[in-house]
Amino acid sequence: SIDSADVSQVRRYAAGLDLPQPAGGPGGPPQPVLARPVSAPDEDNSKPAAGSRTLHVTSTNAAPGTKATVFIYLDRRGDEVATSFTLNFDQTKLGNPMVEVGSGLSTDTVLTVNSNKAADGKLGILVDSTNVLAVSRILKVIFDVSPSSGDGASPITFSSSLAKRGTSDANGNQLAMTYENGAVNIVRAAAALFTISGRVLTPDGRSIRNARVTIVDQSGLARTVTTSSFGYYSIDGVPSGGTYTIGVASKQYRFATRAVTVTDNLSGVDFVGLE
Repeated sequence: SIDSADVSQVRRYAAGLDLPQPAGGPGGPPQPVLARPVSAPDEDNSKPAAGSRTLHVTSTNAAPGTKATVFIYLDRRGDEVATSFTLNFDQTKLGNPMVEVGSGLSTDTVLTVNSNKAADGKLGILVDSTNVLAVSRILKVIFDVSPSSGDGASPITFSSSLAKRGTSDANGNQLAMTYENGAVNIVRAAAALFTISGRVLTPDGRSIRNARVTIVDQSGLARTVTTSSFGYYSIDGVPSGGTYTIGVASKQYRFATRAVTVTDNLSGVDFVGLE
C-alpha cells in the first residue's frame, strides 16, 4: 500500500535529501519500453522546442553586508503542478539562503528544500501541489551578502546536482522547460561627499591670500586648493568615513598639519601661522 509516508519519502528523493535505493526483484534483461519518456533538457541549458515553458531567476542589485532577494518565475502554460531543480550560487559572496513560496499559490502547495549543501553553494528545491501552480512568481530566495564581497555579478544558476531539474503536470508527464540564470549584482554604496572649509590667518589674525591648502587621504592621494583674498578656502567632494591630513604652505609662515575625520560638512577648520 502507498500512504502519506511514501509521499513524504518521494519528496525527499526528489529534493535530493535521500539517495535513491536499489529496487529488489529478480535480475534479467530489461523489457522493451512501452513508450519513450520525455527527457529533461541537458545540463547546458540548451533551449527545447519553441513554445515551451521558462523558469528564470530575476537579477537584483545589493551592497555588501546587506540582504539580496531574488525571485524565481515560471512562464506558465497552465498545467504545471510540480517543479524541481538545484539552485547554485557563490557561497563566498552569498550565504544563509531562505526560501519561501510565492504568494498566491494554493494552500496545498508543498515546498521541500535541501539545504545540506548550502555551505557549498547548492540548494535542492521541490515545489509540488495537487492544483496547478497558478502564479508566475513561485519562489522568493533571500541571501545574506558577505560584507567582504567585491563589486561584480554573482551568478545564480540552475542544475540537477541535488534535485533533478524537471516540471510535470497532474498526470506525471514531464514538461519541456527552458532555464534562464540570473545574478546578484554586488555594488558598494557610493560614499556621501562633504565639504571642508576654513581660513588661513597670520599669527595676529590677518588673512593670507594664495596660501596652498592640501588634503591627503589614507591612500596618499592629495588635492590642493588656494585661499581667496580674504584667506578662505573650501575643499569640496570629500568622501565620508575617512580620516584626512590637511596642511598649509605659505611663503611667510609655517603651519601645523591637522587630521580630521569626515562624517559631515566641516567648517571653521582654520589654520594660524606659527611665529
